[in-house]
Amino acid sequence: FPTRRSSDLFSIALVSTVYGTYEALRVPDVKEQSLTLPGLGQDLDGLKIAVLVDIHADSLTDRSAVQAIVDRTNSLKPDVVLIPGDFVDGQVASRRKDLEPLSDLRAKLGVYGSTGNHEYYFDYHGWMKALPELGVRMLMNEHVVISSGDSKLVIAGVPDPTGERMGVDSRNLTQALEGAPETAPVILMDHQPRDAQKNGELGVMFQVSGHTHGGQMPVIYSMVKKANGGYVRGWYDAGRLKLYVSPGTSQWNGFACRIFDPAEITLLTLRTGGSE
Repeated sequence: FPTRRSSDLFSIALVSTVYGTYEALRVPDVKEQSLTLPGLGQDLDGLKIAVLVDIHADSLTDRSAVQAIVDRTNSLKPDVVLIPGDFVDGQVASRRKDLEPLSDLRAKLGVYGSTGNHEYYFDYHGWMKALPELGVRMLMNEHVVISSGDSKLVIAGVPDPTGERMGVDSRNLTQALEGAPETAPVILMDHQPRDAQKNGELGVMFQVSGHTHGGQMPVIYSMVKKANGGYVRGWYDAGRLKLYVSPGTSQWNGFACRIFDPAEITLLTLRTGGSE
């Protein structure tokens, strides 16, 4: 017969599992953040950037779940939406419908993305064709310039390192920033956070990443931290660069559990900070 202690442990495990699964699957809350960028012109002060990352569309995060994320994001009226990777787990033939709500995203200055590691596991070439068809401009060693009046902001993206290891993509931040206005601050989408300090040395002022899922739960937090250069979730000073690591906007069905680690839709409001 089970002892009182084993019964208590079972109850704790059951409650933790139910709670963690609920946290993983529910529509994420909005986390509002303010980001001061030295050199940002007054005409771009107050620019709103919504960050969605690690959506992992699959059998759990299906079309209705993605639509709920899109609807909540649109309610924020962002000027720009950034999606730095891990859009999906599955082939285009089976998962395109789940990601189709992305075409409903509304951001007057554009929706931009870069690859995560999972894009290379499932029909990479198919997704690189499908995502732009869904309204996401993929920045692969590329940048765009956001302008308002005399103010300019550079948004750049680089492929996930997995692409290089698989012989599909090569990361080249120098190429991504080629021709960018020298005085404009640079925001970089880089799915994994570990190269943040090196990216700062190449002129990036702010980097947004995901990949870590915020550690997901206390038991594995330290392992996630070690595997990602010490970056897990939230704000970091990485040399010359300011880094924000999102805990992700959804979950991965290989480990659909979050404990004390809620997913989020991040809303960044840019503020001017003068010159460096």
